[in-house]
Amino acid sequence: MKPLMLMLTLLLLVCPAAYSQVRGTPQEASFFKGWTFDVAPFYLWLPALDGEITVRGRSADVDLSVGDTLDLLFDSFKFVATGRAEARKGNALLTLDLMYMNLEENTQTDIGLGVTTEFKQLILEFGGGYHLGEWSVFGEGLPTLSVDFLAGGRFVHLDTGLTIEDFVDVDRSQDWIDPFLGARLKLDIIDRLSVSVRGDIGGFGAGSHFTWNMVAILAYQVSQRITLGAGYRILDINFSEGTGSEKFAFDVQMRGPMLGFAIHF
Repeated sequence: MKPLMLMLTLLLLVCPAAYSQVRGTPQEASFFKGWTFDVAPFYLWLPALDGEITVRGRSADVDLSVGDTLDLLFDSFKFVATGRAEARKGNALLTLDLMYMNLEENTQTDIGLGVTTEFKQLILEFGGGYHLGEWSVFGEGLPTLSVDFLAGGRFVHLDTGLTIEDFVDVDRSQDWIDPFLGARLKLDIIDRLSVSVRGDIGGFGAGSHFTWNMVAILAYQVSQRITLGAGYRILDINFSEGTGSEKFAFDVQMRGPMLGFAIHF
């Protein structure tokens, strides 16, 4: 899958590039001079799902709790990949975020026929931004508040398949790109402890009709290179295409806790 390979390739490029700042040749160090990198090679997001999905004109309600999602991962896990990378130079920043999930469940009908249900979801976010500034809340020293402006796109790919042994083999995929605009606020509370809130809106009819995203993270820097984070994310997507028996719609809100770590270079 091209977006997944793109994300993995960029992560492989970012990590050696950041490392070259510290240990690379003079030419490499000069090229990346002034850049800083934050790389989260893996993070965990366990969302509850609430909404409605329509495939070929047939609609079904979706109502999964965080526990249901966890059970699906244990029972139907095939492959999961997540990651995030951010690069900064001066006030400019570039971001990349990946969440890919491949779930497969094998069951049997009442007459013993094998049934395979497969679900793949890819959300690849890419964008940039500008650091608007940093201010001390009480005039000087901590806590300080910083604000970033964000803009970019969010590529969404969904693929569902149903196979009933010797009878049915159906597969439907859909993908689109949502442009978005947003901001991120970060409050450095005390030394090493911070909280950040990021929000964005998008779609605007170019991809989905409307989408919005909000993430809140409490982070603790355990060392010069490592930061641990825990938080909560909400991603709401309202997409539809086609009519009648050809209609596909994904009107779902995903919300749940997050846990991860980041490496700084």
